[in-house]
Amino acid sequence: MDTAVIDRPRGRDMWHVPRTKGALSGFLLVALGIWGALIPFVGPYFDFGFTTQTWEWTANRFWLSVLPGIVAVVGGLILIFSQNRAMAAFGATLATVAGVWFVVGPPLSQIWNPAAMGVPLGGKGLQALIMISFFYGLGAAMLFLGASALGRLSVVGVRDVATARRRRLGHPEPSRHARGHRRQLQPAAPASDQAVRDQAAADQAAAGRAAAGPGLDEASVYPDEPRRADTPPAGTSEPAGIREPASAGGGRHSRHHWWERSH
Repeated sequence: MDTAVIDRPRGRDMWHVPRTKGALSGFLLVALGIWGALIPFVGPYFDFGFTTQTWEWTANRFWLSVLPGIVAVVGGLILIFSQNRAMAAFGATLATVAGVWFVVGPPLSQIWNPAAMGVPLGGKGLQALIMISFFYGLGAAMLFLGASALGRLSVVGVRDVATARRRRLGHPEPSRHARGHRRQLQPAAPASDQAVRDQAAADQAAAGRAAAGPGLDEASVYPDEPRRADTPPAGTSEPAGIREPASAGGGRHSRHHWWERSH
């Protein structure tokens, strides 16, 4: 079986993501959404807010705190439990919109009703901390988490391909403990088909050389290839091109060159 075909993500597998893809961002967004929705009602207990009224319901608290907080919680829950890339991206988009609304909501509310939001309690330092905790810093954190989740969901990573492969083959998703000890527990990966074919060809060539035996020379094993002049015949150690018959006039060195012959 071609493992490259199995590991390659297909059309429907492109939309499948691990449940842990946006779990951390989802939990943080849920926590920030709950904080943003409840801090206007709980903060006055500690003189932290715009008024000393604790659970007083106003339109300003609903539009600037409760509604974007609920949107952030919904987006975070979608990121935690969704295994579909499009749905998880929708949750991250909701969280991003909630963060933007926490940032731009207070300045825009001053256009319609300048006195609706009121003045934060305490000195200048506490007032700055209240504005950051209620709106600007809270919205910036939501915007960062939502945009980060959207960036991760826009890329098909190695874990996404592995999860799609396990899902296609019917294997269960490993637990966190199994992922931590994957190197010790999982067997060695099988060799690719090309490596198997190369090894089989090498074994076949070695078997052919062993079956040929030591008595055969290069010409008998490879009859179609031209022989070199210095290839020794079978059973000899001297090259055939160098061996010369001895002459009566003085052996091997009695041979005359062409420039030494008499004319």
